[in-house]
Amino acid sequence: MQRWMIGAMLLAAASTAYAEDRPTFRFMRVDAFADAFNAAAKREGVAVRAIKTTCTAQAAAVCRYSLGEFLEAIISGAAVNAPVRDIVIANGAPKGRTAEAARAVVAYLVAIQLLSREADPVTRMETMKALMRGLLSKDEEGAAELGGVRYTLSTFKGVGGVLLFAEPIE
Repeated sequence: MQRWMIGAMLLAAASTAYAEDRPTFRFMRVDAFADAFNAAAKREGVAVRAIKTTCTAQAAAVCRYSLGEFLEAIISGAAVNAPVRDIVIANGAPKGRTAEAARAVVAYLVAIQLLSREADPVTRMETMKALMRGLLSKDEEGAAELGGVRYTLSTFKGVGGVLLFAEPIE
């Protein structure tokens, strides 16, 4: 993924207002996303894995995790060891790279399993289908809520790539 695209996404993630009363994913710390994501992938029987690449703490903590070539997760919160507030999974694969696109969809499904773990597999798959329908529409954005999480799947307009945003709503 191009460095300037990652920089733009990091800026977007870090610029989110961090009011104290804003909901978080309390079960997962910013610096522990790889462990949680990898456990969810193992439960689902898929080979996608997260590897932490960087963590910084300034106005907010932002950790980056590699999920494969062209695929990164950007996790933010109030501090590195604080609960997660926002998750962005960015797929910057060039058009026509179907293997990378498929890997991204698997990563999105693992994220939905991790964050909405109380939902049954059929409901999680229906949520992913709704996100994909929206992404493939003229709006190029799908949105759905499941298990106290708002998911948005959209193109990174003008740059290319697809982003999955997840944020707690309860």
